[in-house]
Amino acid sequence: MSVAAKLHVGMSLAPTWLSGEAWRRADSDISGVFSSDYFVDLAQRAEAAHVDFVFRPDTLCFFSHPGAGEPAAGFPATDPSTAFLGIARGNHTTSGCCPPFGPHLPPYVVARQIQSLNWLSNGRAGWNIVTALEGHENFGLKEMPLPQERYERAAEFTQVVKALWASFPNEALKLDRESGRFADSSLVRPVAHEGRHFSVKGPLNLPSHASRIPLVQAGASPEGRDFASSVADAVFASTPDMQAAIELRADLRRRAEGHGRNPDGVKLMPGLSLYLAETGREALELYAETHARANRA
Repeated sequence: MSVAAKLHVGMSLAPTWLSGEAWRRADSDISGVFSSDYFVDLAQRAEAAHVDFVFRPDTLCFFSHPGAGEPAAGFPATDPSTAFLGIARGNHTTSGCCPPFGPHLPPYVVARQIQSLNWLSNGRAGWNIVTALEGHENFGLKEMPLPQERYERAAEFTQVVKALWASFPNEALKLDRESGRFADSSLVRPVAHEGRHFSVKGPLNLPSHASRIPLVQAGASPEGRDFASSVADAVFASTPDMQAAIELRADLRRRAEGHGRNPDGVKLMPGLSLYLAETGREALELYAETHARANRA
């Protein structure tokens, strides 16, 4: 008997990521974009709609619209990891996918931060592995490394983070009040990683939660697809039409098999921008109104 495949649906918490002028609508609630209530409300709506997870893109630099001096509303600077703590308190079923900026932070810091979020959310944290999105000048880099080097670094970074999570396994945590044994230290092992990009002793000073942390990635280039298919549970993608999505899915499956993985273990999640109203005409009017002030130059 075959088992029906499940459709996984997530929701982006970026208020105007792809609709840069939408915040100017009278009903946008943009004044609350830096408050925890704003994100908690969105997450609660997602939970009520049975959405699997919420996702908050992030950058570590100051973005501006081309040719303008004002900051783009699509890139508010609130840290998604801290925002997720409020979200986790505000709902009980929806997971959160956070992107601590991998290229610029040490793997030990990212491993601890994500695992902490997993504990504080009762096993509902995910990790979006970011390889490049500007901001390198804020971390001592004059220029962004070429794609091949970025993905080589990302592969080693991910390997180290996963090794740190495994260095203090959940089963090592005993919390035995009678004996006074907090953890079985024989199960906690150093990482002792010495690689081209990173040197990490380990182990992590935090045990892993019983719930595994899913990994997502958004690689679109050949290098990005190969990296995503080697480590990711899901791939965020921009697919302009059905045929493009079919071809990308087939390519990811082929690459996953080449890495010795089950091709069904890599889910493709195309992005959709929805304009919802009571009728089709009203939805089109909403779309037109949202983009009426967009700079077409």
